[in-house]
Order: sequence, then C-alpha cells, then structure tokens
Amino acid sequence: MTSCNMCVQGLRCSRCLYTQHCTGCVLPRDGSEVSLQPADHLAVQFFDLSAAQLQLSPRYIDHSSVKLRRPTEPLSLYDCFHAFTERLDSHYY
Repeated sequence: MTSCNMCVQGLRCSRCLYTQHCTGCVLPRDGSEVSLQPADHLAVQFFDLSAAQLQLSPRYIDHSSVKLRRPTEPLSLYDCFHAFTERLDSHYY
C-alpha cells in the first residue's frame, strides 16, 4: 500500500506531465513534510489484492464529516456562484 499524488479523476499524477504516463508520485513514508499544491489529490494505492478483496471493498467511502457539510436544501445557481467566486478589489476570480 502506498499513498501518492493524483489528479482529480484518480487516473494519473497531478504533478508529472501527461506524456510521462505517471500513475502517481509516491509520497514519502518517513514522516517528512509533504507540500500540497492546489491540483493535488491524495490517493492510496493497493497492490496484489485478490478478486474477492476487490469485490468486498467499496469504490470510495465518504468520511462522516463530508455528510455533515452537505446541504440538505437544493442550492440555487446564485449560491453556487457565490460559493466558488471570491471578490478581490472589485474583480472576480
């Protein structure tokens, strides 16, 4: 089992060029500090799993904190724009 940097789709490394076909740069396991960049997503890679283990494991699991942050009411388009834009010096980014 290793942890690595991945793109949002979980198909390739978030740091290496696409043409390098990197499937994720492995993060150090020695306790050293890891610097994350905005495009980084962390993934755990498992190797040598049996077919039975693959069938029993879910594709992903939401942490309990994710469920607490999800809104129970539908969001309007205005709410979405407001949540994902930041106003700085009269310009939107």
